[in-house]
Amino acid sequence: DYLHRINKGNQTKELKDPNLVHDILGNVDAVISPLSTILIEAALHGKPSICVLPYEDKAEHFMNDVTLIHFKDIFNSKYFKTITNTDDFEKGCKFLLLKSQDIEFSVNLRKFAEFFVLSHKKKYKDRICDFVEKLN
Repeated sequence: DYLHRINKGNQTKELKDPNLVHDILGNVDAVISPLSTILIEAALHGKPSICVLPYEDKAEHFMNDVTLIHFKDIFNSKYFKTITNTDDFEKGCKFLLLKSQDIEFSVNLRKFAEFFVLSHKKKYKDRICDFVEKLN
């Protein structure tokens, strides 16, 4: 639906149901994405990914975002591959095929992702209620 809307000229973005993203990531072997937080979500699911950086297109928002510190940490790790031109796409896909079958890689990728996102036993709504109660 999203791609059909773009084809019709509607380029609005919307946040999807996080459970849908969780279900999709739970059922794929790997992820190919432009610069996006889906890379971290894929890592939390232990799914290898490649990030396509469209330097050839000189897309301004990507050129600005690529300098953000959290993306630098991702790019400097051994867990992510970046594709900066179409000639590297095949090599990136080979990386995904190899790593998608590597259980140890998946476990280590999940641990690496914890650097960016903390897991909590309590749901956010319960944590925020506890926090507000402590303020009183």
